[in-house]
Amino acid sequence: MNIKNIMPALVSGFGAAVITTIPGMNSLGCCLLAPIAGGTAVFLHHKLNNIHPPISGKTGSLMGLSTGVFIALFAVLFETMITLIFKSNDFVEALPQMEITIKELGDIPIFDSAIDLYKQMAKEIRTTGFSATYTFSMLFSYIIMYGVFGLIGGLLGMIFVNKRA
Repeated sequence: MNIKNIMPALVSGFGAAVITTIPGMNSLGCCLLAPIAGGTAVFLHHKLNNIHPPISGKTGSLMGLSTGVFIALFAVLFETMITLIFKSNDFVEALPQMEITIKELGDIPIFDSAIDLYKQMAKEIRTTGFSATYTFSMLFSYIIMYGVFGLIGGLLGMIFVNKRA
């Protein structure tokens, strides 16, 4: 694969992941930043490679999906580094409230197992600054979440580039 095909998704994904590390912007990452980054990747791909419209749906969806995967990889990397330094993150801070909310739902054995797992992850983060279980689950969910919204953005970017031609 040519580097010119990967670079737009890599640059857009890196930029979006950096923005998601800003406090308050993390909640906008999936619904706003990922589609914008996916559309930007398609636009940059069009400009960098001098591709004449119409851009195919395959190209738009692949650019958007790969941008979403890059956002997920970089966001997990940045969040893991910050957690290693401060030995705390949003998950650790929100755990007491999550525990109260889960207990209000009733005494269901699977909820008790989930709380035990959450407490174990929070303990690992507080003591070492890292939890492999937390990092893997975050990576898995981010790849799905950012991948879907990046794909949508890639298709919207394809429509935008094709209409401008």
